[in-house]
Amino acid sequence: MESEDAGHVPAEEVPAAVDQWLTNTADELGISRQRLLSELVAGHGTLHERNGSDERLAELRDDFMEKLTDVRERVVQIKRETDEKAPEDHDHPELRGELAGLHDELADLRRTVDDGDGDDLEPELDALRERVAENRKRLDSGFENYEAVLDYLTETTDELDERLDVLARALVSVRDQARTLAAQNATRAATAELARTANRHGITSAKCSECETSVTIALLTEPACPHCGATFEDIDPKQGFFGSNWLVVGRPPALEGDTTDPDFESRSKSGVDLDHDLNFDGGLDPDSDLDVDDLLNEVMGE
Repeated sequence: MESEDAGHVPAEEVPAAVDQWLTNTADELGISRQRLLSELVAGHGTLHERNGSDERLAELRDDFMEKLTDVRERVVQIKRETDEKAPEDHDHPELRGELAGLHDELADLRRTVDDGDGDDLEPELDALRERVAENRKRLDSGFENYEAVLDYLTETTDELDERLDVLARALVSVRDQARTLAAQNATRAATAELARTANRHGITSAKCSECETSVTIALLTEPACPHCGATFEDIDPKQGFFGSNWLVVGRPPALEGDTTDPDFESRSKSGVDLDHDLNFDGGLDPDSDLDVDDLLNEVMGE
């Protein structure tokens, strides 16, 4: 026996007290000293492995508790958000009716049990359990997709804000272009009126009453002196044979025709100011009372 156990654990020198204890213990157990050493080594390895397993189990338990705590916190948060969004007096009439029916059936079952006629209660109880489970499932499913609904509403609101911003920028651009075109039309009209007046009097050139420089009327592109920039208001033909024709300088010509948008006037009278309602970057002021339909009509020309 000792020769067979000798190959399990290599012989090593141990203190005398330990050696004596090993010898005595082996004698008490009725086994060889070498076998006792082998069993001690094997037991030590098993104990080491068990300690490692305990540590791993503790890590898994901590991870599980952490995830469980996180799930509980999220459930509480979702419940609070749901309670905030739902009115305090909200109700589910369809579920209330079904629950009332269940209460009535339960009362009937209790009366049946009290009367002693309970042989066929099991099928009815199963049906009631199924209905209760179905109602619970329907009630829980009403809150499952609320996050998706909130995300959809948020995305839709952002998209509408972007469209409204683009619409406001387009309105500013159209209004500026309209004012520019109106000013250009007024300039061309004033220049054409000078040319018609000169044609009626047979005048081809006249002196600027500001700088007394001769100006060829047919070459004018605006009612202003090309030399000093003074604005011409009218032509004063010469009175005698040796006199001179003069271009009368006055205030800048007023815009002719109806260049004001009636919608702009109506909004101004109603207290809506486009310059106030639109930010400097072209966006819409969130505190503005400007109606979106007015913006659409303005851009589409309706």
